[in-house]
Amino acid sequence: HVEYFSREMLKRLLVQNDLEVIWTGAEGRFLSLGYLASRVAGLSRPLGGLVGSATERAGLSDITVPVNFGDLFTVYARRPAGS
Repeated sequence: HVEYFSREMLKRLLVQNDLEVIWTGAEGRFLSLGYLASRVAGLSRPLGGLVGSATERAGLSDITVPVNFGDLFTVYARRPAGS
């Protein structure tokens, strides 16, 4: 089961349930240039085709690069002592 929360909503839910938020941070990941080109094609087929062809011709499709769109994040919370 997948739920989507904003950082603020998740923090609010944790605090409402007597948890102390001690850290939040965005998580990056590595994606291949070929995959990124395919996502560009989802936005603009001509541009995605051009980018995809260029990365393939240059032999770069399998190269991975770090990206962080801020869409994945981690929250650490704990129940305060004595609760």
